[in-house]
Amino acid sequence: MTRQLVVGEELSTKELLVFLGYSSRTWNSGGGQKEYILSVFEDHYDYIVEQRWRTNYYIITGIKHHYEGRVKLTSKQKREYERKIEEIIKQDNVQTASNICRIILQDESFKVYHKEYLFIKIIRDLMKEKFGTYKDRTASPGNSGRINRKVWVTFLSPIEYRELTKEELDFLFSYNDKELHQEQAELTEQYMSKEITKDEFLNKLGDNRVSFYGQLKNNFVREYGFTPFLANEYELSAFYVKV
Repeated sequence: MTRQLVVGEELSTKELLVFLGYSSRTWNSGGGQKEYILSVFEDHYDYIVEQRWRTNYYIITGIKHHYEGRVKLTSKQKREYERKIEEIIKQDNVQTASNICRIILQDESFKVYHKEYLFIKIIRDLMKEKFGTYKDRTASPGNSGRINRKVWVTFLSPIEYRELTKEELDFLFSYNDKELHQEQAELTEQYMSKEITKDEFLNKLGDNRVSFYGQLKNNFVREYGFTPFLANEYELSAFYVKV
């Protein structure tokens, strides 16, 4: 059984990897592995990072879920989850991983094999694997499709989105440097929806931008009475064939 961390506990990078069950080689291998490992940690714990003598220390400030070891996903489970994702995307391709999870969890006929918080993590990872990423306004396709664009939306129903109108978008970004503010807001949304890690976000924008974006959203809510957020427009590749 994996030991339980407590608030205030400190882990060096090496200790963090041992605790999560990953190797230093994986951490240093590139290709987003470091970011993925940190996202696993972030799914379970709130933390801050302090650097001492060229070593990062991860200090636990809050506990979301106690870590129970690396997620086990069989080939059968993965196929079933992937097919359900594809089914949803074909019906409505403007989605978020969170909304796809909501749709699946409401479907009593579909078997979910994992605890809810682990299931959400699995679906998020499968979405990245299948459709790639969209960072710095550039798409990197996945193995069965891509993200065409980022779309500003709000809820039409508990599991359905609608795009913001031009008038609503113009109000959301009604500043002199509209392009810069929109880019900052998009990055903040990606961080809040866990598409990018805390480190990636802070390297690009910094903490002060979170409060700046909160101000944008608060102004919008006062005017329209609902909260805007980013979704993805997904596209399944015409060359993708299900096995």
